[in-house]
Amino acid sequence: MPYDEPVARLRKQKTDRQDAQLLLKLLMEDCLPRIWVPDAENRDLRQLLWHRHPLVQMRTHAHHESVACDGSQRGSAAGESCGGRRVAANWNR
Repeated sequence: MPYDEPVARLRKQKTDRQDAQLLLKLLMEDCLPRIWVPDAENRDLRQLLWHRHPLVQMRTHAHHESVACDGSQRGSAAGESCGGRRVAANWNR
C-alpha cells in the first residue's frame, strides 16, 4: 500500500528522532521495500564470474606480451627487446 507522505523529505535540519518515527510508521504500515537476496543460482554465477575475471586478465596479458614480442615492431629483432624466451617458458607451466 503506497504511502502518501514522501519518504525522503527535504529538510534543512535532519533529526534522528523524526527519521526513526517515520521508519517505524512505514514499518508498521508495511510500506518498506523488501531486501533482495540473490538465490543460489545467482550466487553461483557471481562466484564463477569472480574467478573468471583474473583468468581473462592473465590471458589478455599473455596475448599482449606475445604481440609485443613477435618482432613486427620496427628496429627490433624477434623477441629481442622483451625477453621472448621468458614468455615462451611461462606457457609450459
